[in-house]
Order: sequence, then C-alpha cells, then structure tokens
Amino acid sequence: MYRHLYPLIRCVARLLFLLFGGYSVRGGSHIPCRGGCVIAPNHISDIDAVAISLACSRPAWYMAKAALFKTPYLRSIMPFFQAFPVERDRVDRAALREAARRLMEGDIVVVFPEGQDSPDGSLQTLRPGAAMLSLKCGVPLVPILISGTSRIMPVGSFVPGMLRAKTVLSVGRPIDPATMPIHLSLREKRSCLTRRLSDELTELSQPARGAGVRST
Repeated sequence: MYRHLYPLIRCVARLLFLLFGGYSVRGGSHIPCRGGCVIAPNHISDIDAVAISLACSRPAWYMAKAALFKTPYLRSIMPFFQAFPVERDRVDRAALREAARRLMEGDIVVVFPEGQDSPDGSLQTLRPGAAMLSLKCGVPLVPILISGTSRIMPVGSFVPGMLRAKTVLSVGRPIDPATMPIHLSLREKRSCLTRRLSDELTELSQPARGAGVRST
C-alpha cells in the first residue's frame, strides 16, 4: 500500500518542509530511476528519513535502529513506511540479509552510515555497512548530504520546534563499487569504499558543490 500512496506521502512531506522553512534538492538526478542502490546520507535529525523523500522519486526501504521498534506506537507503523530494524551495537546479519534482498529486487535501501544522529551536526566516523551492501550486491552507493533538519528538530527532540530553517539535500554522483581496485581483498575494498563515501559527503558539505538545484 505504501508504494501506491508514496506520491501522496511525498506531497505531504513537501508541504511540511515548506512550512518548516522551504527546501532545495541539489543533484537529485544522481539517484537512479530504476534498479537497486544504497542511499547513504549523513544523520543530524530524526526527520532525515522524511527529508529523503524530497529527493527520491520512488519509495525506499529504510534501515532503522531497533530501539524504535520497541515503542508500541512506532512498532505498528514502521513496517508501513518500509522500515526494518537493525541492531547498532553488533553486526546484524538478519538486517543485512533483508537489505540485500531488497537491493537485489531492484529497490532503494537507505542506510545512515554514521549509525546514529550526529550530536553536533558534524560528520561522524562512518560504519562499513553501506559500503558492504554496495559491494555484496553490486549496486551503486549514493551519498546525500542533509543540512537544516537539525534546526527544525534537534537531536533528542520528539516533535519539530518553532524554529524555521531551510532544508537542503545535496546528492552526490553514484559510486560504482566495481571501481574499487581488483587486487584488494573484500575487507580492503569495503574500507576503501567507506573512505570514499566519507570524502564525498565531506565534499558535498562545501557550498560551491552541486549543480541542478531545485529550490522551493
């Protein structure tokens, strides 16, 4: 049902972010129109997952921290929004298998590679899960730099505040896992791809980067 309602849900998200202060999407065409891909955004607010819909024209699956599924209300609605739990304090093989299955079926999977909200908005050390999925499934890794959401709904808040701020999503070019040097081991490729993702997210944070701006 979510897939059928996604255009409406996306319209509602756009209206909400207009009320919060507007939004712009830079490089939205970098998100593949078809086929599996891993979207790897930075994480500065609990509304980042909603913000992703501003740039993503087709519904995505979301890896979400398992703690959210322990709240009765959220546990009942998270599956509707195509979210599935992942344990952050260990390698969650069940979550990785679920993500890989969705990717191989041609879907988008959103993985926040920092593993948690950034307490100060700066990019934290990335975990290797997003890169590992990209390599395992042979799908592109798409970096997205989100800004502004932490002012609308700071870390630790349960609802948006009164502060208005513009949300900006800067989408980087897809990283093809096949470009990793073939002489490297799988672990080395994973580390190399994670470093490249971190570098891309850092570069996207520079104001001059990003053509094709759609602003509202």
